[in-house]
Amino acid sequence: MPKIEQGELRKKDKLIVRSGQNDEVQKVIFPNGLQVGLPTQNFNHGIGLQNLDTAPNKTTNALYAVYDVLYFNGSAVDTGGGGGATPETFWSSEVSQSIFTTGSAAISGTLDVVEGITGSLTLLNDGTSYLKAGSNVTITSGTNGSVTIASTGARFEKWDPSAPPETAGDLDDEFRSALAGWTTFDPGSSGMTTVITNQGLLIDQPVIAGDKIAGVFKQFTTQSADYEHTFWSKWSWLSEDFSDYPGVFLWIGAADIVSAPSTSKIWTINLLREATAFYIDTQEVNNYSSFASSTPNAAVAVLGATVFGRIRVSYDLGTDTTTFSFDYSGDGVGWFKQKVRTISGHLSCIGVGVNNTGGSSKLHGTFEFFRSRDDADFFYVPSGSMVTKTKA
Repeated sequence: MPKIEQGELRKKDKLIVRSGQNDEVQKVIFPNGLQVGLPTQNFNHGIGLQNLDTAPNKTTNALYAVYDVLYFNGSAVDTGGGGGATPETFWSSEVSQSIFTTGSAAISGTLDVVEGITGSLTLLNDGTSYLKAGSNVTITSGTNGSVTIASTGARFEKWDPSAPPETAGDLDDEFRSALAGWTTFDPGSSGMTTVITNQGLLIDQPVIAGDKIAGVFKQFTTQSADYEHTFWSKWSWLSEDFSDYPGVFLWIGAADIVSAPSTSKIWTINLLREATAFYIDTQEVNNYSSFASSTPNAAVAVLGATVFGRIRVSYDLGTDTTTFSFDYSGDGVGWFKQKVRTISGHLSCIGVGVNNTGGSSKLHGTFEFFRSRDDADFFYVPSGSMVTKTKA
């Protein structure tokens, strides 16, 4: 083959190499690359390989099809499909830089996937399943490549007081997204922060001096008619210090919490710790930093750092009096009435909060949910829902 300068070679669309003896064409060379088809339907037909019944004499660096199997360099690549007079193509002309195949494909080396793989991997090379079933699990591979994983354990339903109810109350919050409809209450600037975690609403209060009640609240009514409400939550206490009754609580107060938060009075049902025991305590608070000494506490020892608590409230417009009750539960089903109060006027704000009470460690109060109901019936079991469980 005669020598051709590079500058001249760049101007050639093809080179035809012929035999010097009989002028037969031996190969056609495209020195500047080769593209088949254009990105339009009428000019996009791919490359068709003749389906052979035997391999070519020279297979080095050659791509060819034998009996519907695609070969390169003498090794099988994949099924070529088609057969007969109109063989199908392995390389897709409809999607740029894509390969479509049915059957098996052998890939050696590294496979870089840019835009994803469709289909599924169900069997390994030895014919065994790609997925292995554990105890009480079945795995079924469908003819379309889908995989179904199912449990074989016995299934049953059980009441879960922590599960969201089928019908939520107007004020309900499962604390699974950013707080909405809540107002921050921290008149003492204690540095309290709130964040939604996997466990619910976390209220964090750093080390403070003395009492500084803080939290968030909602306004649930206005003084226009008789009303009954029940509010409840499940919350947990976490701190390294318990020397001065740090507490996590559900609380209720009047409308002046909005207009005069630093002087407003509130009432709490409080999970607190002292020495080696946890207590449920009801407290009357003159303001965010002062407890009413004339109000007897009703402390009851409880087993641990998590409790269900609720406040039931009834207002009589004719007498302008409010009666409210504090209840607690260990499991959300059985409840104990701890204390009942009656006061003049009406209450309109409900909230959750913490008070680190001069502790030497920060205090975490975690509220799993907040729920409400428009009655004050003691015997109503607060909402949850039936959940399906699998027996091992």
